Amino acid sequence: MTAPHDERGAAALLTTLVALLLAALVMAVGLAAARIWHAAAAARTAADAAALAALAGSPLAGGDGPPDLTAARATAAANGGELVEVDDAAWPVAVVVHVRTWTGPTPIGSRPLTAAAAARLVRPDGATLAARRTAGPSPVQPPTARPPAATAHPGPVVGRPP
Repeated sequence: MTAPHDERGAAALLTTLVALLLAALVMAVGLAAARIWHAAAAARTAADAAALAALAGSPLAGGDGPPDLTAARATAAANGGELVEVDDAAWPVAVVVHVRTWTGPTPIGSRPLTAAAAARLVRPDGATLAARRTAGPSPVQPPTARPPAATAHPGPVVGRPP
């Protein structure tokens, strides 16, 4: 019969290794969550800025007619996004844009994130301006006429509607 070996430290070593593996897993999940949260915030920022840039083309905001898609694309790109869609159903008073960004490298890979934002013109007294009605996203077309109340009281460009 052989003499028993001293194994008093084996359990401590195994416990330490398991704890280190769990800590690494928690850190990887935390890093992935932080990257996704940051990418989502960047997508929202890019969408807000692109919506305001697109609305600058409104004749009610001093523009020349259709949504300013060139400025919206450039603004989205400057904020780390890509302009995907513009919904001008409420043009020339409001516009909704969709912007896509990427999460960057995470343990689950790089994923696209899409954010939407709306910008609306309001009169200085806070009254809502009238808009033409269409169903869903439509091709960019210049408005046929300016609403009389809106031309008498042009308002500033503001962020998301309440």
